[in-house]
Amino acid sequence: MVRPRLAVLVVVLSLVALPLRAQPPGELRLNDARHRLVIRIEPKGPGFVLWDGDGTPLGALAIEGDRVQLRDVAGALRWTVRRKD
Repeated sequence: MVRPRLAVLVVVLSLVALPLRAQPPGELRLNDARHRLVIRIEPKGPGFVLWDGDGTPLGALAIEGDRVQLRDVAGALRWTVRRKD
């Protein structure tokens, strides 16, 4: 199950350019205030795969033209965010 707040956070962070420090190429790791891994985002094909801090897959994030789509592990569409004109 994808948590709604986490999904919104991932979508917002994917649209904002963040400076990356000491990250493996192509991978984004988000840590909490105690430096524990909260979520890991890695590229896969045309989109990204989201992982929990424990290594559990959360779902897939796809960027298609004017929209960002978030799917859960089973492949069901959970969120779609579209850019306004």
